[in-house]
Parts: sequence; structure tokens; C-alpha cells
Amino acid sequence: MKEYTKILADYAAGLKYEELPADVVEQAKKIILHTIAVSIASSNMSPTVNAAAVAAARRSGPDATIWGAKGVRVSPSDAVYANGTAADVLDWEDCTWTGHASAGAIPASFAYGEQKHAGGREVITAIVAAYEVYQRIAMAVQPDFDTYLAQGRGWGLVNWQIFASAVAAGKMLGLDAAQMAACISLAAYQAPTLMGKDGDGDIYHYAHGIAGRSGAESAEITRQGFEYYADGLEGDTGYWLYVSNKCDWD
Repeated sequence: MKEYTKILADYAAGLKYEELPADVVEQAKKIILHTIAVSIASSNMSPTVNAAAVAAARRSGPDATIWGAKGVRVSPSDAVYANGTAADVLDWEDCTWTGHASAGAIPASFAYGEQKHAGGREVITAIVAAYEVYQRIAMAVQPDFDTYLAQGRGWGLVNWQIFASAVAAGKMLGLDAAQMAACISLAAYQAPTLMGKDGDGDIYHYAHGIAGRSGAESAEITRQGFEYYADGLEGDTGYWLYVSNKCDWD
């Protein structure tokens, strides 16, 4: 079997802005504007206000901005939590058929980009890398309807959300290919396993922020150093087993 985690990690770590087609760059810019706009549009709604308040109360550092919060600055991972929650509150952020990659990729790229004073090209490259990796994992693990979803086992939309922020943060933090594989694997280990019915409550929106922060922290932990676990997507005991009844390895 191929080393899928390594393949994705090599791609994400090695991707350069100069390799991006012009239409991909343009689409990334549109997604950035769209996601930040809907996040600010939700700034007076209770989940956005509450998430921003939680992040601000942690007094975690002045490195990254909470969007629409009158200049409040916190640590990058706390900004990812607050902004990731805000991005999903109106449910209008850019999405794909697998979920809302933008609610993880955009906040993480911006938060860590702000911390390191990165340029726009670096941020856009991180977003594209995050989308590619997120989408390939998410598409591969879609469960069968009749034998899984129809049995009430749920759909792990927020679960694979973690890979968007993990890869975006890892790219902004300069992880090499081996570290990126470890970051993806650690994110798989931290992915939230519960995705049940939430009624008409707000937990679904907070979950996007929480998954975003967990992905960002996967990148931070990897950069700090730990005993690498670098094949989290592989084989019969890989990530897919906990969210689906099948994996499309192609």
C-alpha cells in the first residue's frame, strides 16, 4: 500500500506559490474575502461573541487578530478558534460537498501569517495546500449511505475539518515533509469523533472553531517536537476507520 500520509505531506510541505495556476490564486483570493466577510457579518451573534470572549479571556498573547472584535489580539491558536467559529455561524462560508474547509484553512493561515508577518503569497500557498489535503482526505473517507449513514451513525463533517487548519498552520510554521506527515497524523489522532444531531443549537458552529484550534495546535506540537507518528492515514487501522465504513484509496 502507498504511503498516503507521506504523499500528502510531501505535497503540502513542498508546494510553492510559483507552482499555482493563476485561476487557483484568484479562487483563493475570493475564498479569503468571502470567509472573512461572513465572519465579520456574524460579529453580533452570540456564538461569535462568546467564542471571541473565551479566546480573549485566555490572555494568550498579542500575535493574531480576532476578526470583528475591535482590535482584540490573542495567540494564533485562540484566533483560529474564535475566527473558525465566526466563519461558520451564518453557515455562509465557502464550502465544498465534504464540508467547510475555509473555516479552518483561512483562520489558520491568517493567524500564523500575522504572527510571522508573512506576505500574501505565503498565506495563499498555505490555503491552497490545506484545501488540497483536506479535500482528498475528506473525499476518501465518505461513508456508504445505506450501511452507515442510514443506520444513524452520523456524518463526520467537523471531524475531517481538523486537517484544513493543521496543514495551513503547518505550512505557515515551515514544517518540512516529515514534520507535516507527523502533523497530519497527530491531527487524525485529535479529530473529534462525535458528530450527532445537535438540534437547533450552536454546538455545531463552536465545533468548527474547536477543530480548527486542535489542528493548529497539532502543527505547533509538531514544530516543538515529539516522537513522530507519521502514518496516521494508512491501513486497516488508519484514520478512516473511525469515521466511515470504507476508504477510497484512489
